[in-house]
Amino acid sequence: SSIGSVAVTIVVRVALGTLLERYGPVNVQCGLMIFGAFWVGLSSSIYSAWSFIFIRTMIGCAGASFVTVGLWCSVMFAPNIVGTANATAA
Repeated sequence: SSIGSVAVTIVVRVALGTLLERYGPVNVQCGLMIFGAFWVGLSSSIYSAWSFIFIRTMIGCAGASFVTVGLWCSVMFAPNIVGTANATAA
């Protein structure tokens, strides 16, 4: 389940670049958190090893949310402090 979670996070990171440019960091972050919350809620219905692996992999998508935070900080803060804001947010 850890391999699937990390693998899907890498794929989602690549896809987030396009989504962030098209919809903005606030909308993408909101959608990513709702998607992750759905799978966390569904984790109460795990009944086998395969359902655990699948749900853990889907929850791994929310692990890429730091990509949106990086762009969001870059947009919101002035150029002279954006490095400090990104370092604090991470």
